[in-house]
Amino acid sequence: MAFRALSLRTTITAATLTTLTATLLVVLISTYNQWRLTSEELSQQVITRTSQVIERRMSRLLATAQSASALAQSFVARHEATGLDFADFESIGEDFYNVTAALPEVSYLTLGVENTGAYCQLQRLDDGMLRIQHCAPPNKNAITHRKEFIHLRDGTRQQVTDDPRWKYDPRLRPYYKAAVKAQKATWTETYSFVDPKRGDIIGVTYATPRYDKTKKLRCVVSVDFTLEDITRFLRSVRLGETGFGFVVEEKEKGAQIIASGSDYPEVLKVALARITYPHPGDSLQIAQIQSKGADYMISWRRLVEPNAPRWVVCTLTPQKELTGRVDASLRTTLYWVGLGSLLGIVGSLWLAQGIARRLRRIAREMEQTRLLQLAPQPTLGKGRIIEVNQLGEGLERLKASLRSFERFVPTEYVRQLIATGKEAELGGIQTEVTVFFADLANFTAIAESHPPEEAVSILNAFLEQVSQEVARVHGVVDKYNGDEVMAFFHGKDHAKRACHAALQAQAAMTDLRHRLKSESLSMRIGLHTGEVILGVVGSAVRYNYTILGDTVNTSKRLEGQNKAYKTKIMLSQATLKQTEESFLARPLDILTVIGKTEALHVFELMDSREGADPEKQALVAQTEQALVAYLQRDFAQARQLYEAILTAHPDDGPTKVLLARALAFEKDPPPADWDGIWRATEK
Repeated sequence: MAFRALSLRTTITAATLTTLTATLLVVLISTYNQWRLTSEELSQQVITRTSQVIERRMSRLLATAQSASALAQSFVARHEATGLDFADFESIGEDFYNVTAALPEVSYLTLGVENTGAYCQLQRLDDGMLRIQHCAPPNKNAITHRKEFIHLRDGTRQQVTDDPRWKYDPRLRPYYKAAVKAQKATWTETYSFVDPKRGDIIGVTYATPRYDKTKKLRCVVSVDFTLEDITRFLRSVRLGETGFGFVVEEKEKGAQIIASGSDYPEVLKVALARITYPHPGDSLQIAQIQSKGADYMISWRRLVEPNAPRWVVCTLTPQKELTGRVDASLRTTLYWVGLGSLLGIVGSLWLAQGIARRLRRIAREMEQTRLLQLAPQPTLGKGRIIEVNQLGEGLERLKASLRSFERFVPTEYVRQLIATGKEAELGGIQTEVTVFFADLANFTAIAESHPPEEAVSILNAFLEQVSQEVARVHGVVDKYNGDEVMAFFHGKDHAKRACHAALQAQAAMTDLRHRLKSESLSMRIGLHTGEVILGVVGSAVRYNYTILGDTVNTSKRLEGQNKAYKTKIMLSQATLKQTEESFLARPLDILTVIGKTEALHVFELMDSREGADPEKQALVAQTEQALVAYLQRDFAQARQLYEAILTAHPDDGPTKVLLARALAFEKDPPPADWDGIWRATEK
């Protein structure tokens, strides 16, 4: 039986999809199981930690009760010699006040006297103040005389109640009877406190009986806590978004919830039926319940402290809050499975077409290379097919060779030739350009004071910085002459681009000076705009794309005049006319340079108009005024103006030069036919 041949695309796609599907299924199942186990473990950890927080709060409550009871009994012991009659309550009340003030968890602190029924009580009010009750022994009708006092914040005490018909006998209260029955310190079940103003309040009491030497009961000291504080605490503890804690009390007649962090009556009813009542010290129990179609996780554990109330600390949390992350993870995984399958299909198609795509890319790169667009593509020779890699690597080596050759030939000119399809030939055209000369000042001294390697490194760094700024605004670097760079700009806005390159080159020079830690490095730039011959000169052996004309010589002379005027960028009036709207320059002088008879108005380029600060603008205006006075032969006025500039700018080079001339002319004026032109003697 003959087998039908399959295309490369079909084969790769089928193999990829089979492998991808099997891999994704394994990842999906493994991820789900791992998330499920992790979620259950984390859920138990969260429940356990929350239960421990609540248990610690309950334990602190028990410890506080024991501390308060011990302190109160120590004070009572000092007064037992008097028989604890009504007269003793004044001092006992003050002692109880100190105990209650020191323990803010305590709601009530009470002393009940067995033989008389009299009692003394400290109560914490809603506003945090403490109220003292003194009740005289009840008569046969159980009527007592109750007096109440409030401790004010200034330390004084104010009586607020004097009730001779208060019907109350502490010996009849549940806590008193429980203590008598237990004959030791004991916790009561929750019951209603009697409050004259607030009515019945649910709370719990830690009661301690005291006996004389004959083991006869003398009194009961009790510490009370309301469940309001416990409820407030439980409402502050959360498991997830809606989970909460609650406390169950196991009573002789059944169990009941005595405090809860939230109100879910139906769920709590189901939870109460599910809880078993373990022995103290048993481990935390965790179970799952359901109410109205929703699943919940509950936990419970009895308080472990000796002689503690029969309380069980519980938590309840919706199941979806504990496993919701697993479900979300599963949905996310399913999403990625679907996306992965889609990517698998696309990837298999991509793999099947890989060879053609790589070859098309190499063909495009060859066309870019023909146009001298030689940006490196390091990944061109990296793939799964050796022969295609070799082709790409060969093309990259060719581009590297052309990039090296490009450093010796103006790229702009070569691209023009490629665009027109012509070969390079001798000849040129007359056109307007802006010529740019930059010279590294004092390089001879640098070369003499540095090893040759360092001197060459400094020179190369200078040439690189200037060339980059010229190329950045599409200028042409014509040649390097030692420590000098000659460049030109032609085409649209050539003068503006030249000024921009000059300012940026000086800024780059500042950075280079700091980087090389050589403060002696500086650069002078000359700019001049005019007509030149632009084209190719040379011989049959070698061509040179350059410019020729007097404009070139003038620009070079302006660069040299920076040394005389102690400026950094000097430009001619011809350049300024095309740039004064965009750049700020100040007038320097009218001069003739070596080899020229025509006078030039020369300027110092200061900054772009957008970047110039008010100080530079003011300097330009002051220099203009001073030069006008100088050219009008008002040398005294010129001297005063130049001196004013030096006051604000003591190191300003051009001002020092012109001030020296003004002083000289003020003493020995020039002839009457003086035209204001300065004949330069330096190149």
